[in-house]
Amino acid sequence: MQGVMPTGHRRRQAVVTAARLQDALLEHGHQTDAHVLASGRVAVSVAPGLLVRTDGEFIWWTTQGPGRRGRPRLALYRTPHLAAERLARQLAAQPPPDEAPEYRDPLPQ
Repeated sequence: MQGVMPTGHRRRQAVVTAARLQDALLEHGHQTDAHVLASGRVAVSVAPGLLVRTDGEFIWWTTQGPGRRGRPRLALYRTPHLAAERLARQLAAQPPPDEAPEYRDPLPQ
């Protein structure tokens, strides 16, 4: 079957891509944490409120900005190097953690 990979291969590919993204982000001075999800994808925690996902073929995350009707945009990359460069620019543009707004879910009444 063309285009169908075994689940184990897909998971390994996601783990390798996530590790390469982590290495590229470390070159920019950002330490990250990664976890394999039940789906076989990998989630990379880059900063508070910034979770990047990869399936081994694509790397994606949502970003605030001029999306459709004020909704977040999807950043989508195929290479860890380019994704890391974009993430580093995005993190540099964010306010420092002590100045960032704190978001909390409302407590049930």
